[in-house]
Amino acid sequence: VPRCEIHQNLTLALDKLKNQCDVRVALDNYESTTRLTSSFLKDAEKICLAVGPERGWSANERNQLRENQFALCDLGFRVLRVETAVVAAIGILGSNANS
Repeated sequence: VPRCEIHQNLTLALDKLKNQCDVRVALDNYESTTRLTSSFLKDAEKICLAVGPERGWSANERNQLRENQFALCDLGFRVLRVETAVVAAIGILGSNANS
């Protein structure tokens, strides 16, 4: 079962995650550079997934994520509710564990 944490803001979350992840992914439908798939995560032991508010990440938050080596990925063309996006992303990332 994946560990899930909720933080008051992105800055606190990023401070806590320093040096804890092999792969860093942030869900973003607006400036994503790739689709979230399990294929590019094959060698990762620990994956940090950032899921923002339903309004989406602000420009400042996207810059913070990029500065902390997060890849901006999407789940497709539709904007999902946060709880749906989390379940879908964990399902995609979890499918890698069985391969």
